[in-house]
Amino acid sequence: MIVLPLLLTGNILFNIGATMADRFLFIPTIGSCILICLFVYKIFKADPLQNSPSNGIRFTLLAIILIFSVRTYTRNKDWKDNYTLFTHDVTTVPGSARVHFNNAFALEKTNTTNNFDSSEKEYKVCLSIDPYYPDAILSLGNIYTNQKKFTEALSIYQKALTKYAKNFEILGSIGSLYYKQGNMDSAIYYLKNANLAGNTYAGLYNTLGTALFIKQKYPEAIATFEEGIKKDSTNWELYLNYGNSFAISNQFDKALKAFLNSYRFNSSNLQTPYFLALTYLKIGDTLNSDKYLYEYKLLKQKRAQ
Repeated sequence: MIVLPLLLTGNILFNIGATMADRFLFIPTIGSCILICLFVYKIFKADPLQNSPSNGIRFTLLAIILIFSVRTYTRNKDWKDNYTLFTHDVTTVPGSARVHFNNAFALEKTNTTNNFDSSEKEYKVCLSIDPYYPDAILSLGNIYTNQKKFTEALSIYQKALTKYAKNFEILGSIGSLYYKQGNMDSAIYYLKNANLAGNTYAGLYNTLGTALFIKQKYPEAIATFEEGIKKDSTNWELYLNYGNSFAISNQFDKALKAFLNSYRFNSSNLQTPYFLALTYLKIGDTLNSDKYLYEYKLLKQKRAQ
């Protein structure tokens, strides 16, 4: 009665995608309450089906209710926010990789230097408990990458690949890391493998397309940006790079369409009106070229202020 409801939410038989928490104990505690009542009746040698509860049973059950009510009340303050909850729970269950990960993530979101350092330490604790915790690997690798600790980031990603060879997020992170280092060949290799592994992130298509563009593989870059746009049809950056690939291939009509889409989804980007002005000039439309060149100068002036 107690165990069966826990099997559905306890991450025992399968991963439900959420941390085991107080809210998942509502149904299982029904069985616990029934057993506690039966146990109290047995202590007082009373039959719950025939005898009305004696004062001893009443006071015992009242004491139990009071104890758990106080515990519920004191627990409520821990649910103030994620930061408070996980900072508390990491001391309650120090051996849980999931709780250390949640605490690290909550610390990272506070955006303070001390907590950012603390989140890095918590990710490391998480990985000391479970060395192949995927989310912790990605998060710690991202921290190293942002700190330009590329060797450390690559080391943790490469280790993860020994277990998660088909994880598109890890493959994509390695590809993005090589891209930031300027190693386009390695970036293209890993990003292509990320796509083959089932990548769903438009941003990785954008990085791969840009790497192909830099390597002057323009038709392949165009095809990659098109795949990315299928994943996110409102991504202005994809459309911008898509347009650049057409423009450098002298396909100005297609470039113009891509730039206009980029402008539609983000009119405040400085590059878009500049490229629109150049493209309109290429096709002989000086009126629109002047229009977007003027807008580009206005945006540039605002940025300078």
